[in-house]
Amino acid sequence: MSTAHDLGSSYAGISTASIRPTASPAPSDSKSGNAEEPRAQLAIISYPPDDELSDYDAERGTLLPPADLDRPPWANALDRVQHKLMSRPRVRRVVDAINWVLGPTERRPPPPPTGLALTCACTGGRRRLAAPLDPIAVHASKRGKLPHFYLLYLALWAAGFILLIRAAYYQPGSPPSVSCTAGPWDDWPPDTCGLDMTECAAKLEEGTYRCPGGCQLVKLGNPRWVGGEKVNKRPLIIGDGVYRADSWVCAAGLHSGIISHTYGGCLRVKPIPYPTGSSNFTGSSVNGLTSAAFGPHFPGAFTVEATGSWSDCMDYHWPISAYNVVALFAFTALFAPRPGVLLTTILVMGYAHVVLVSNPPTRPPLWSRVFQGVPATLLAGFWAWHVSFRRSLTGFYTAQLPVEVALWQGAGLWIGLESSTLFSRIPISRLGYGSLGADGVIALVAIILIVGAVVLIQAALFRRLGLVRYYLARYLPLVPILVVLANLGHNYYLRLHHYLLALAGLPVMSLPNRISLFGAAFCLGFFLDGSGRWGWASIVEGGWSLLGDAASGSAMPNVTSVAGPSGYISWPAINATLVAQGIRSVAILFDDVLVRSNFTGTNFSIADGTKDRSVDHYFRMAYIANGTSLDYTDPLTWHASNESWSRVQFS
Repeated sequence: MSTAHDLGSSYAGISTASIRPTASPAPSDSKSGNAEEPRAQLAIISYPPDDELSDYDAERGTLLPPADLDRPPWANALDRVQHKLMSRPRVRRVVDAINWVLGPTERRPPPPPTGLALTCACTGGRRRLAAPLDPIAVHASKRGKLPHFYLLYLALWAAGFILLIRAAYYQPGSPPSVSCTAGPWDDWPPDTCGLDMTECAAKLEEGTYRCPGGCQLVKLGNPRWVGGEKVNKRPLIIGDGVYRADSWVCAAGLHSGIISHTYGGCLRVKPIPYPTGSSNFTGSSVNGLTSAAFGPHFPGAFTVEATGSWSDCMDYHWPISAYNVVALFAFTALFAPRPGVLLTTILVMGYAHVVLVSNPPTRPPLWSRVFQGVPATLLAGFWAWHVSFRRSLTGFYTAQLPVEVALWQGAGLWIGLESSTLFSRIPISRLGYGSLGADGVIALVAIILIVGAVVLIQAALFRRLGLVRYYLARYLPLVPILVVLANLGHNYYLRLHHYLLALAGLPVMSLPNRISLFGAAFCLGFFLDGSGRWGWASIVEGGWSLLGDAASGSAMPNVTSVAGPSGYISWPAINATLVAQGIRSVAILFDDVLVRSNFTGTNFSIADGTKDRSVDHYFRMAYIANGTSLDYTDPLTWHASNESWSRVQFS
């Protein structure tokens, strides 16, 4: 018997054996004198261990040449440089520290989740019974064979949702729905209604409208001048009882107390005919809203009164939300859906909830736009399944913890879906463009701290599982890309939208733990709220698209002199520099009404604007370039008490 050790050290170790016959002399038979046939002997040929099979040629029975022989020269040079650097103690210490922070290189599977022993306790007499919720839900699901009927349950859920949507938008006899910022006259730009407001006169008509709930949370994003008062960060309401025609109708209804803050309602707008209008609009703070005052005459005004029944006028946002919350919880906890089925359900339901209920782009919904966003949403959902939900949901599904999934995932999902409502008081808008106020900075710091804490917890778990390098290799390339996009210049800005932030957070919420379960659901809801409401907006946007109704920073006229009782205001004539910019005339607002357009004069008198000198008046002006008015100046105020203009330094 010969062994592999006789064949050379290249075949050291025994993992597989083969048999071959070998001839050897046979001993003579002393009794018969005949020679015996050759007898086979066993020789064991050893093969390399399994982990060396990649270097073994099975056909030739020889080891392959070392892989280093096929390496390019630059790779060998790189190895020499690396070896030289690592020979330095300081470099080695830094590398060792980095490797310690990054953790092990070998990946390990995450541990399965364990239950939190959620119990349902009830007391009867002197006895107190407590039973774990997850085993009860699993037992009820199996006992009633509920998973076999999940399609029927989903069909009934969808049917109820459709009936509620019909009641919300298509109730027979219900008045048309309007947005929270709708008004008889547009409020921006200041000269939108033309000379003496004539272009808006026909819009001032009687009508009944249905207002959504929550309009007290819809506020101005940029300052508005109402006479001499700057209004911002609140609904635009001018007056009390009698409202200026550019006030927001639903906010006026809330201010009057005739509709609900939560459920909205119907109101009737009764206009005061143009140009009679009204004057002495008083300001007040009632029903949680503050209105601005305005003393001079304004040619458009209206009053509001309650109308319509509760069932025809209520906003179904919160009733539909409650219905979907209960239905989703029951589906998750009792029907024990498979992870893929559960994700598909919350994806479709969440998208429908955003575009039809919580944050619809239009009221009633524009169905072509609703279905337009479905394919992209489903594609994003497939990506979310691949990078996150496949692992987190599968872990809890295998551990049979349906109640915990219903609680943690449901909480994260609904906070994300309702983020526009829940976070409406956070003073952060247009992040990445413009500056934040003090309250906005505090809110942003708080958000960063919360997100940072979650990232650190997840990073510690990833390190333990040897996954830090895997995720760093996928996230770090995004850094130079974002730096380049943030520095494009030419009035382009990096804009991190809802859906981008949510999609960026999904991959790190892939562990089968409760943080991932909550965080992934929140990211999905946050993504649906952003993409469903605003669409797939670009990551880079021009300053003009982000400007909205804010001042653009254009050139403005500069008042050079004001007179006393005569009330004359003067400013320099249009010069060649301004003409080169397309500026050839000015527009003048007097008491927030356009009284001069394409005006080429250089002075204006209080008598040109009004005959009533008993109240304060307000003067603003702007250059006109290529037929469009630029930024208006801050108001110059005529004080009736001393018949003089206040001096305002324009810049």
